[in-house]
Amino acid sequence: MTSTRPTDLPLAPCSRDTLVATVSADSGCLPVTTPGRLHLHLTNPHPHPTHCDHLDLHLPIGPGTGDIAPDPALPHLHSQPDGWQLHHTNGGHYRLSPHHPTTLTPHHTLTFTLDGLLHGTQPGTAPLHITAHTTVDGNPRPNTTATFLLHKTASDSKPIQNFAASDTSVKHGHSTVLTWTGYRPAEAEYMLYASNSADQNVTDFVDAQGNGCVISEPLTRPTAFTLTVTYTPTDRKPANQQTVSASTAVMVDVPDLTVGRLQARTGTIRLLGQPTSLLNLTHQKGAISKSYIATTDGMIALRIDTGADSKPSTADVIVTTGSTSHAATAVSHHHNRPANVLAPVLQGCRADITTKTELAGTDPGYSLHATWFPMGTGTLTPD
Repeated sequence: MTSTRPTDLPLAPCSRDTLVATVSADSGCLPVTTPGRLHLHLTNPHPHPTHCDHLDLHLPIGPGTGDIAPDPALPHLHSQPDGWQLHHTNGGHYRLSPHHPTTLTPHHTLTFTLDGLLHGTQPGTAPLHITAHTTVDGNPRPNTTATFLLHKTASDSKPIQNFAASDTSVKHGHSTVLTWTGYRPAEAEYMLYASNSADQNVTDFVDAQGNGCVISEPLTRPTAFTLTVTYTPTDRKPANQQTVSASTAVMVDVPDLTVGRLQARTGTIRLLGQPTSLLNLTHQKGAISKSYIATTDGMIALRIDTGADSKPSTADVIVTTGSTSHAATAVSHHHNRPANVLAPVLQGCRADITTKTELAGTDPGYSLHATWFPMGTGTLTPD
């Protein structure tokens, strides 16, 4: 079967006490070689009016696979509601704010079009963070950050392009929709491989133009998908068979656990191994970047507390499986109001812990605590 490519990109919802931010793109995925365009939708899902003070956006800037734009001057508003402006505050931080206080009536949506993204960056998965600062009945609400994983795709003519899942995270036992574009070579064979599942020939699910759509089996644990196409190029001599592949991954909310070696002591089976402190920093002034490799399944629990009010500090836990990365983010906006995040890490994955901060000068610095909770007796070793 085939279908049009979904336009809504995966999202992590905000708290029910805040406005809800969602993201869509003109073509479902964003190109690398030409500037991309995103539509940011801000909705009031509550039965009462909600006041929006401003939106904070964090766009990773640089030329890498996890970056959205190579230059902080590129992102700009193509269209917006009357009275709203985008200001570049620092690094990859931007603020969307109205000239005058804005109140959203129940179920009202504001749409912003952000232009100039992804030009010149490498294909990959890039995180976009949106924080809505809101007030309900005169009372400030918790500022919960929504994280969106944007698929950056190359425009080269390849049999497989834009291979992605409709969801980066699904509920336990739910499926996801895998789609791709490209072109279909003569007599090509398409195979789909998923961790812990039988190989599947999906050639019949590809149309004549090379566009494909497959619904996965119900997922019970984080799953990596690899799509391959094997064909004989007609423009090469000798005409040997060639295989092209692409990968993506989907997380599962409350997944089944696969553990390494368990220890039995006096008749007791220990599922959770001994926790290990990864980072314990206080009065940290600058950004850090640490990489680890997991020898078994486990979890990273992280807490960050910025050192000064109104000067946010951000910590990302980025888990990479093959060429696919997933980011979990914690943002502390005020001193003594730490932010926490819990990130699952599968055996063999790389986990990167990075921080960014707006603290400077005489500011006391932020604190960061990260702990590894292994399943069984595995370790998380520095890479």
